[in-house]
Amino acid sequence: MPGRRTPRGVRSPFAIALGKVVRDCRVERGISSQEHLAELSGLSKNNIGCIERGEVDTTLDSLRRIAKAFGVNASDLLRMAGS
Repeated sequence: MPGRRTPRGVRSPFAIALGKVVRDCRVERGISSQEHLAELSGLSKNNIGCIERGEVDTTLDSLRRIAKAFGVNASDLLRMAGS
């Protein structure tokens, strides 16, 4: 489930912040590509890319899957994006 796409050209500040957190965590954990994170999380590569670019308001299920791939809780990712 890819989440709700924001209107073209309009990106939510929180979606952008969360995308940066996901990208930073992916790189810090040595997950070299969006494709690899997609395999680990069971999401599509396209969905991971949209999340990292802040183009979608991701679902809690997708966030939970990404967090599990990182070995953290979804609440940790949300907290990092909110600070």
